Amino acid sequence: MSQSLERSYSFYRDEPARLDEYIRAESAAFAPVKITPDTLLILVRSSASNPPAGPGGPSDRGLARSIAGDLIAIVAVDAPDTYKFLLGSELRAKLKMDDAAIWARALANTHSRIPYDPRPLKPGRPAEISAGNGLASSLLVNDAFWDAEPLTATGPVVVAAMARDNLYVAPLSDTKMVQALREMMAKVADDPNTLSPRLLVRRNGHWELLP
Repeated sequence: MSQSLERSYSFYRDEPARLDEYIRAESAAFAPVKITPDTLLILVRSSASNPPAGPGGPSDRGLARSIAGDLIAIVAVDAPDTYKFLLGSELRAKLKMDDAAIWARALANTHSRIPYDPRPLKPGRPAEISAGNGLASSLLVNDAFWDAEPLTATGPVVVAAMARDNLYVAPLSDTKMVQALREMMAKVADDPNTLSPRLLVRRNGHWELLP
């Protein structure tokens, strides 16, 4: 397997004294892990997290779906010390399941670990979503959540994907708040923890980058 070191290298440059800690964390990704249906999750990451093509050809990569811009939702295995992004061919071989069944199980597992119900948005301030387990951004793949009446009552919603466990949500109609979110994300555009420097908007049942 291969592992991107970009994010850890950015952390190392900020805090070089923690090099040993970063090496241990990256090394854990290469440890063998048991793959079962219960360990499947769907994570939201940049496209760089999708593993390179395997022996099955250019299409043999992770089981991923586009969200918007560079963001993808990808099936991962929840290992004790890390998340592993495996090739679709490896997941199918280990689990004896097809792509649709793997995705459905991973989605169900993910939804069960994000304790959020849709609520009306309050004017003048964004709603913050933080699951406490690093999975808040995975809520982006829960169509039923984002299309529910409490959230859509005032029209399309805008989301700032600040980090893996931090989303900020505001109505598109709240132009002052949307501009404040733009400015907030511009300040962290180069932070390795930032999922997407661009704001997302939910329209007609799917995500787009907000112009």
